[in-house]
Amino acid sequence: MPDAIVEFAIAEASSFVDSTWIETDQILALSYLTAHFLMVRRSRAESGSGQQIKSRTIGRISTTYQTPEQPNDKDAEDFTTTPYGTRFMNLCTLNNPAVAII
Repeated sequence: MPDAIVEFAIAEASSFVDSTWIETDQILALSYLTAHFLMVRRSRAESGSGQQIKSRTIGRISTTYQTPEQPNDKDAEDFTTTPYGTRFMNLCTLNNPAVAII
C-alpha cells in the first residue's frame, strides 16, 4: 500500500491508543489496530465492489464475497472482522477493564 494510506491508518489508530494504556501494550495495540484498518481496506479494495472477500479458490478460480453488516451506534467499529482487530480488542479489554461503582 502507498505510504500515505499506511500513515493515515497509523494516525487513525493512534486516536484509539493513548498514554493511559500500559506502556508495553501501546505499540502492540497501535500495530494491531493499524493492521486491522489496512486489512479491511485491502479486502474491500480487492473485491472492486466494497464487499469483503469471504473465500477464494485457486483451481477453476472462484471468489465468494460477503457484505459486512453496517456498524451501528452501539458498535461503530467491528474489530472481529480481522484477526488483528480481535487482538486489539483483547488488549483493549486488558487496558480498559469494566468498572463497577456501587
